[in-house]
Amino acid sequence: MKRLKRFIRVVGNVAAVASLVLCAVAVALWVAGRGEPCEVVRSGPGREDTAGVSRGEAYWFHSTLAAAAGTGPVEWSWSHDDSGVGGRDLMDVAATFDNEGGLWVGRFYFGRSRRSPNGPTLVMAPMWFVVGVLAVAPAGVVGRRVFGRRRRAGDGRCAVCGYDLRATPERCPECGAAVAKVEA
Repeated sequence: MKRLKRFIRVVGNVAAVASLVLCAVAVALWVAGRGEPCEVVRSGPGREDTAGVSRGEAYWFHSTLAAAAGTGPVEWSWSHDDSGVGGRDLMDVAATFDNEGGLWVGRFYFGRSRRSPNGPTLVMAPMWFVVGVLAVAPAGVVGRRVFGRRRRAGDGRCAVCGYDLRATPERCPECGAAVAKVEA
């Protein structure tokens, strides 16, 4: 049981670090995308995915290419210019999807073209939402550590390692940490 708890804690910490890195990248893209759109394009056989930031909105655009011949290499490209999604402005692309039944919920948008069964898909969300979601895991790890230490110290355990201090209330025999005296 102790190994499982440790494993879960390690996986949670790794996920929090990855989320923190993605959060930092999202903030950088948010700042860079206020002026000119920034996007990453992944092209492969039969499909193209574009993820980017434009005017404070994060977007993902997926399209299935008609000429899906065989298996070719996957290519990645980066652009930072005023061309928008596929050379078009992001809001113009969303307006095209609106004519086909796109769904706006506040500043969130989901649209899928109904012209073909594998038609393009556009998903948009405000960058403040993306950054907030990516910040949840690191904030949870920090909160767990801060409040966990306080809880352990209040329960008569070492705030550093959690060792039971009933027998040695001045110093932790496990890690050697001095116990702070609280006067009432």
